[in-house]
Amino acid sequence: MHDATYELLKRQVARFLDLDIGAYRQRQMRRRLDTWVAQRAGGDEQTFVMSLGTKSDALKDLRDALTINVTEFFRDQVQWTELEQHVLPQAPPNLKQSQLKKWLREKLKELFRCAQKPPRWIQGDCWAFRDNRPLVFLGQFNVSGYFHDEATVYVFHDPEAAPGPDECVTVIQTY
Repeated sequence: MHDATYELLKRQVARFLDLDIGAYRQRQMRRRLDTWVAQRAGGDEQTFVMSLGTKSDALKDLRDALTINVTEFFRDQVQWTELEQHVLPQAPPNLKQSQLKKWLREKLKELFRCAQKPPRWIQGDCWAFRDNRPLVFLGQFNVSGYFHDEATVYVFHDPEAAPGPDECVTVIQTY
């Protein structure tokens, strides 16, 4: 793939998927895009670029292909920006990289609270948020007999919810 084509694809992906692939390794993204273009557009890069804005299912599939092995948290630019702007600045100054990782791991445990055990996702991570803050994970249960596919319901609680603390949020994943 030529540099100009890659740069055009980067802009199109950012425009239609709200995803900055410049934050990923360029060689890896080029390989994924080359594979996608070969499989979905017969190798015709121009046809592929032009089709990006017209096929919503293809866009979802492309997003998944480009961000494979990336949790939902890191796919969501809003949540990542929140972490970058509001959590990382709280870190003590002058930490070595290993110390910063340890601090961040502890901070994330503090932010992503669980009543008992952490969730076991059947798909990618999909933690519930409200007002850019993670809710408390209460638990999960299998509802595969109810839905067509294997399914799990994840229950989250918002201790700061109005009008009262009895409100829960659910996330359903099917597989």
